[in-house]
Amino acid sequence: MITLFFILGMQFGKRVKTADEALQLLLTIAPSPSITPADSKITSPVRQLTSSTCGFTFLYPVDLEPKFISSNSGALINTQQDTIISFRCEEGSNIINEATSSVTLSGVDGIEYTKKDTVTVEINHPAQDFKIELKFPVDYHALIERTFKFIE
Repeated sequence: MITLFFILGMQFGKRVKTADEALQLLLTIAPSPSITPADSKITSPVRQLTSSTCGFTFLYPVDLEPKFISSNSGALINTQQDTIISFRCEEGSNIINEATSSVTLSGVDGIEYTKKDTVTVEINHPAQDFKIELKFPVDYHALIERTFKFIE
């Protein structure tokens, strides 16, 4: 009787092992989820903003208008003239604010912190000696994180 339970247990164990291996294979083949416009809650078409002084580019919704305040700062405003996205760059690469989390934009690590519904990202330009600061609504995070690129 003990031998019978032992044999049945071994057979059951082999089936469990086979099922686990099949599941592992399926998990490695399945594509990883990608960021879609729905993830960023942005449904309108997008345009590209480029700041050659600050050395970056990213996509933003077409319902916003660029407003450059100076050569090293600017904003994207809506039709009510409210600032939705703002940016600035400063010489020196000192990130002094405390982060609530880290972020990677275009392969470069930076910090980010969220206050109410606004995300602030601080990141050092990899090829130039300045810090870039971006402020934008939480809903725009996925779009900016996916499309932000450094330029020289």
